[in-house]
Amino acid sequence: MTRSESTQPSPASRYVTLCLWLVVVFMFFSLAKQWIVLTSSDKEFTEYVESVLRRAAIDHRPAKEIRALLLVKAEQLSIPVSEDRIDVRGQGQTLGTVIAYDREIKVPMLGGPLYRMEFRHNLSYEPQR
Repeated sequence: MTRSESTQPSPASRYVTLCLWLVVVFMFFSLAKQWIVLTSSDKEFTEYVESVLRRAAIDHRPAKEIRALLLVKAEQLSIPVSEDRIDVRGQGQTLGTVIAYDREIKVPMLGGPLYRMEFRHNLSYEPQR
């Protein structure tokens, strides 16, 4: 047996290494997908809130109606925000809202949380000049 044959990894160890790399790649793509989904749904929700505030300020809608619209959209986007975490204040030109919620990025296959993302938005109506 030559020296180069003895330092070659066995087929079983190559198979194990390949499997471990596949698990790492799967976990990476799963975590990346979760991150992208969470941030894109938050961006869509924020854009919706800004448009609702714009329309509500012009139409002088009550805070209760604005909160209901925001809760419906949050539910459509699977955003876990409760009614008490949406604070709508002011009216007309001074209309604003503070929205806060948390979402978790979970470890694939284990299901436990790896990272908790906190979203805090302080949005207000700013009339165009």
